[in-house]
Amino acid sequence: MIARSLTLLLALTLAHAAGAALQPFDTDAFDEIRTRYANETVLVLIWSLDCHHCKDGMAKAAGLLDERPGLNLVLVNVDPADEAAAVASTLQKLGLSEADNWQFVDAPAARLRATIDPQWFGELPRSYLIDAEGNSAGFSGRISQDALDHWRQRSR
Repeated sequence: MIARSLTLLLALTLAHAAGAALQPFDTDAFDEIRTRYANETVLVLIWSLDCHHCKDGMAKAAGLLDERPGLNLVLVNVDPADEAAAVASTLQKLGLSEADNWQFVDAPAARLRATIDPQWFGELPRSYLIDAEGNSAGFSGRISQDALDHWRQRSR
């Protein structure tokens, strides 16, 4: 257990040095995200290094952030902690190093997924649009331009 924690700490430190601050996504993280963005609209994109469609959605979101820097975007990576440097590099390439970035910790992925949505079984890409009232809608598959436009419009 101590070795795992040290590995995670080292990986996240290396990721931070690479330009992206990755916060550890543990069983309390999604509640923390919801609290942080209470009374605001936020788009949560869940992604993996080997998910091409995830990166397409992230690139679209990055384009919207360029147009309107105040939009609330949270990115949650589901790869193992030892991939933190590759995760940070990908975020940097996509221009998303400054987004609110998280990475799953070394805990059972199913347990972490259940804290986000008990009905989500791990398919990627996965997106959640959470409105200012705290209502959320989850989407599996490529994020549509309509969903991105809705996020942009609700975030005024």
